[in-house]
Amino acid sequence: KKIQIIDKTLTALTSPLSFREKTEIAKQLDKLGVDVIELPAIKNDKADSLLIKNIASVVERTAVSVPVGYSKESVESAAASIKDAKKPVLNVALPVSPAGMEYICSVKPAKMLEKITELVSFSKSFCENVEFSALDATRAEKDFLYKAIGEAVKAGATSVTLCDDAGVADPEDFSEFVTD
Repeated sequence: KKIQIIDKTLTALTSPLSFREKTEIAKQLDKLGVDVIELPAIKNDKADSLLIKNIASVVERTAVSVPVGYSKESVESAAASIKDAKKPVLNVALPVSPAGMEYICSVKPAKMLEKITELVSFSKSFCENVEFSALDATRAEKDFLYKAIGEAVKAGATSVTLCDDAGVADPEDFSEFVTD
């Protein structure tokens, strides 16, 4: 088995760091041989895009992953920010549980399947490596989750991540969930 190290340090910071400090963290993660550095979503178009572009340009061996948001415009912004990365990854992270679909995106399951297809295929037009992250997957209806994964793969996702956002599964349960 191959174990991948995916670092979320720069997405989980609670204390503010400077532009230089964030760049230095990314450089050190690259030196350590981390497989993927996950970066936060673009909220402030200029500042966040500039930081992501800078990190993408200094990281040599590690993949740089950026969430694409919920619209084609946000996909374009994310894609532009990592276009110079040696190993760019666009991450389509969407809720798949009934509560997540309703409260985060205000859509029903059929519309979410359309959104998954739309965002994954649009992301694929900019970047070879597209990850589909099924948010709150452990609370999703099983048949819907299978359809969502199938749509993402059919639309061009090169990897799928199943998330236990609510922390409801212990390791044994999550292992069975993924195996299923």
